[in-house]
Amino acid sequence: MYAKGRGVQQDDSEAVKWYRMAAEQGDAAAQNNLGWMYAEGRGVQQDDAEAVKWYRKAAAQGHAIAQSNLGPMYAEGRGVQQDDAEAVKWFRKAAEHGIASAQFSVGLMYDQGRGVQRDHAEAATWYRKAADQGYDGAQLNLAVMYVEGWGAEQDDVEAVKWFRKAAEQGNIKAQRNLAKMYAEGRAVPQNKIEEEKWRRMADELAKDLGRSRDEH
Repeated sequence: MYAKGRGVQQDDSEAVKWYRMAAEQGDAAAQNNLGWMYAEGRGVQQDDAEAVKWYRKAAAQGHAIAQSNLGPMYAEGRGVQQDDAEAVKWFRKAAEHGIASAQFSVGLMYDQGRGVQRDHAEAATWYRKAADQGYDGAQLNLAVMYVEGWGAEQDDVEAVKWFRKAAEQGNIKAQRNLAKMYAEGRAVPQNKIEEEKWRRMADELAKDLGRSRDEH
């Protein structure tokens, strides 16, 4: 309520107060939310160690979003000793609960051989799970797997399919790759108009992104 301003004026400090009361009573959702407030510095001094503490409490209770939030803290060494194996552990728990971002992260860890033995087939499996849920980063990476024949049989038709899905969501890299497929006539008829359309879209989004960063 207070964090999102529903029915009351948004007040991060007040939200933290209520999250903390519930979190200390063992409420997993409140523990996760309190962890997020610490991670983002909303209503409290930014503190990664405190974020990890509360994420871990919620994650231990099986809270999937907290498990997904805990993974990057270990992967990036935020508030805790950097540990790829521990990151994979929490990403996997969240992924098995169907959290698309965690499924993508498990795929990425297998793709890069971080915390697990490098395995392109396993990476493709997890990318596909996230891609099927509409996660554009996974759609992009899965398309690349098909282009290169990594972890899946080389298949330009599948590559175009997944590049297009990600491109339609505004993924700049996917738009540029789709433009390249049209330029080279790979699994689609060579088409200068389509090539230019996707290149222009990517360029405009990249400019908008640059402007947005400059404003902050």
